[in-house]
Amino acid sequence: MSGQAENIAHSWHAVNLAGSSSAGLWVAKVVLLLADFIVAFFAFAMAIRLANHVVFMINVPGPAPHPLLTPEQVAHRLNLAGAHFATGMRAFFFAVPLVFWLFGPAMLVIATLGLVFALHRLDRNPAA
Repeated sequence: MSGQAENIAHSWHAVNLAGSSSAGLWVAKVVLLLADFIVAFFAFAMAIRLANHVVFMINVPGPAPHPLLTPEQVAHRLNLAGAHFATGMRAFFFAVPLVFWLFGPAMLVIATLGLVFALHRLDRNPAA
């Protein structure tokens, strides 16, 4: 996508009314999107790695002979795996406005507001 930035930028900016359609900006947008997906990939990889460690740590029998096999350490690793998973999900959610930014700044704002509204509706605890 970045190798043919000049050709692609003109066609993808068809709905772009106010923003720049320069090839340099297109490459910057694609690089930011790529960096976001790299962060998501490594966060999910770390979450899986740490969850796998927790599975092995839980299955060690008997009293813990090693200081890293205490219940507190196992819980810490599990919480760390959850934090990495949450980081990966946030990176994927952040990719939505970045993709719409390829179409122009107005689409970026609309996608960001839509994402904030959707997450506000979905991530709240229902009143009991």
